[in-house]
Amino acid sequence: MWATILGGVSSLWVFAHASAQQIDAFTFLIPYTAEDLNDEFVAGFNGADLTGADMESIVSISINRSGTIIYYDHWEDGLEPDLNLPVQPSTQVWGDSNPVNGVLSAFPITDTLSAGDVINLRNTVILDNAGNRDPNEIFFDGGMC
Repeated sequence: MWATILGGVSSLWVFAHASAQQIDAFTFLIPYTAEDLNDEFVAGFNGADLTGADMESIVSISINRSGTIIYYDHWEDGLEPDLNLPVQPSTQVWGDSNPVNGVLSAFPITDTLSAGDVINLRNTVILDNAGNRDPNEIFFDGGMC
């Protein structure tokens, strides 16, 4: 059985550069792990056995302002101590015109984000028969460090 959910990350920072003097910074969290949501779905299905059911995680981000830079810090390898200076290989930076530190398949050439762009991160989070996921596999999903 597949369940479609809104997944998340432990830390998603969005910087919108309005001008050289102003930076709007926002941190977004969607703290529900695939395991916790699986438990909720089991309860919602009156105890139906969802053992071994994979979770489909969807994170959508809409860009409000051109020049936005997104720092996507995956939880699986711990959070960055300073997200402004990411050092972990799983952390991605989108929209900074530098495809080396992360680029979205929808924006492969320019690695720039414009007002009205929408980013859809969709993946299947594989759960074992106990309803747990392997933290060594990196997904776009909710999690805790």
